[in-house]
Amino acid sequence: LLSDVFFNKGFYISVENEREEYLIEIPENNVVIENNVVNISKGFLKLTHFFKSENSSFRNSVTRVLIGENSKAVFITLNFLSSNSTNIESLFIDVKSNVNLEVYDLNFCGKRSISHVFVRFLGDDSKVKIFSYSLQRSKNVSDLLYGMRFYGKNNEGSILGKCAVKDEGKIVMRGILDIKKNAKNTTAREQADFLLLSKKATGDAIPSIFVDENEVTASHGVTFGKINEEIIYYMMTRGFTEKEARKLLIFGFFSDLLEKIRMEGNLGDELKSSLQGFSDT
Repeated sequence: LLSDVFFNKGFYISVENEREEYLIEIPENNVVIENNVVNISKGFLKLTHFFKSENSSFRNSVTRVLIGENSKAVFITLNFLSSNSTNIESLFIDVKSNVNLEVYDLNFCGKRSISHVFVRFLGDDSKVKIFSYSLQRSKNVSDLLYGMRFYGKNNEGSILGKCAVKDEGKIVMRGILDIKKNAKNTTAREQADFLLLSKKATGDAIPSIFVDENEVTASHGVTFGKINEEIIYYMMTRGFTEKEARKLLIFGFFSDLLEKIRMEGNLGDELKSSLQGFSDT
């Protein structure tokens, strides 16, 4: 409602029988309130949505998306936040039949980092993957919610999250898989992996699965881990310092991110710099 009524930024993107790529960088301001709409009638869209805050800032963003039949899309959200910024990101997506969609939601630090991504399968034979990567530190909190609601048949959906937390930071990851009656042959899964880098770091996974149809496959899983000191010792015997060894292991935890998202220029530098800065301390 805040974005619907009081927005001061926003964009509208329409794709019809074509291939489009957009990079939208939101300039830093004390208060940014976005209201965005994306309509893909047919075709391919790659949308990268980038926000970085150096100072104290508040951002509330809502993006509504409709993806038509036989379309493909990749959505990448990148939030690089200062330690005293609040960011609230909402992405609502409706997909029709034979849609292939990948969503990458990256939230790196911030005092309060709140993300809400929800996908509705309105047609049949679609595949949607949500990838979430989050870093948190100090005494700050990230609260992440990812949901999928299945109405049609023969759809596949997955929610895959990786979270690294240090100091007294906290990350909560909530996953919702909601399979409605007659959504036959649905395949749905959610997985959350946490890397806790200090004794007071906190990770909390809250998976939920609701099933009203028998002919489905649904699963969820959670792992919690910390840096293996034996591996650190082994790497130190091979010439690495302790700091170098820890940095490499943290980078290894996010290696699939660097493989999936190959970014050129400034965005690639921002991504590596954020991982580097988080790994250094």
